[in-house]
Amino acid sequence: MEMYLDSTNELVPEIPAEETAESFRLWTDKPVRFNRDDIEIEVNKVGYKYDVFATDGVNTPDVEWRRHNLYRKFRVKFDPNDM
Repeated sequence: MEMYLDSTNELVPEIPAEETAESFRLWTDKPVRFNRDDIEIEVNKVGYKYDVFATDGVNTPDVEWRRHNLYRKFRVKFDPNDM
């Protein structure tokens, strides 16, 4: 087992961690609307609410994004192991 774990195959390209994680995310069945407060998805009859934040690192709502996308519908990609 140690030999297997230490082995590498130079012919196989390395897959970045984000791409690996992305392959396990799922799409919502139906588009959902971004309303004034948040976007809510339902998975297995449980509701989950999310908001869109600016990239300032202090969880400031992204007002510009909200203004352009209010009441638009989106299909949401989510990680079922990290809701």
